[in-house]
Amino acid sequence: MIMDNLITGQPYRFKDEQEQQTAPEDTPNVNEWTTKIGDSAKQEKYVKQGFLRKIKKHAKKIPFAKHAVAMYYCAIDANTPTSAKVIAIGALAYILLPIDLIPDFVLGIGYTDDAAAFWAAYRSISIHVTDAHTEMAEQWFAK
Repeated sequence: MIMDNLITGQPYRFKDEQEQQTAPEDTPNVNEWTTKIGDSAKQEKYVKQGFLRKIKKHAKKIPFAKHAVAMYYCAIDANTPTSAKVIAIGALAYILLPIDLIPDFVLGIGYTDDAAAFWAAYRSISIHVTDAHTEMAEQWFAK
């Protein structure tokens, strides 16, 4: 049985018949997920409009800022799989939210919840963050 990996998009094979019997019958539909969690186009527009502005304003306080900008470029890249885009846009939108688990203005710990959400997302899609995305982030910070 061959199924596509949701993150990499690469096919993988189950090793034996036992695994085939316990594996899910069909691959989850990412488009269904996006409609369940909200309008993905609306979330993407929200991120595109506010993300770079917020990062530029707070970059010195956010230790993961360069990685976040690279993930932003990954999220808007047409070659990035939809599943990775959904994860990236969700994490970047969380960074933008004015109200979150720990308010950003709390000195010393304000960005810890943002960092946790970001790094969890980044680790799951990092194979899609290319050298080109990282280079674009470097160029953006050099401006």
